[in-house]
Amino acid sequence: MRFSSKHYYDLLAVIAGILFTLAFAPFDYAYLTLVALSLMFASWQNITPRRAMLRGYLFGLGSFGLGVSWVYISIHDFGRANMLSSCLLTSVFVGFWALFPALAGYLSVKIMSIIRGHISIMVMPIVWLLIEYLRGYWVLNGFPWLQSAYSQLETPLAGYIPVTGVYGTGFLAALTASAIVFI
Repeated sequence: MRFSSKHYYDLLAVIAGILFTLAFAPFDYAYLTLVALSLMFASWQNITPRRAMLRGYLFGLGSFGLGVSWVYISIHDFGRANMLSSCLLTSVFVGFWALFPALAGYLSVKIMSIIRGHISIMVMPIVWLLIEYLRGYWVLNGFPWLQSAYSQLETPLAGYIPVTGVYGTGFLAALTASAIVFI
């Protein structure tokens, strides 16, 4: 099998997801949020919504796969489940939460195919914000783990947190990443 450029971008989505997680504690490389989101947004350019959904899912597998490794420890060490059960449950957990970046990819590309012009720079950050809000507040009483703003506590965007809140600051991070891609 030949490895095509679309496969490189698929692999890049997983790497971007891993980089995204490295922006949070205990690693605290905060600016990797912008790098990761920029890579993800760039990988969603000029593809079908379905392919963007795959890349969003791969991003989610990378970010949640590394970022919620504590779930395995909780199930295995504290819940006393065997290794196979712990791995299976953690994989299902990661796979479920990876659906949210997948939805962001699908919706972003779908909307971008309708909206053209300068306003398109706002589409991906708005969709990213809405999906983070959905994941962090509504679905299953919310899972706000690995939301963009929480990685920005030691960056210039931290000053916006008291004013715009976690979702507004996450939007500003995503908007900055979108500007890197589009400008």
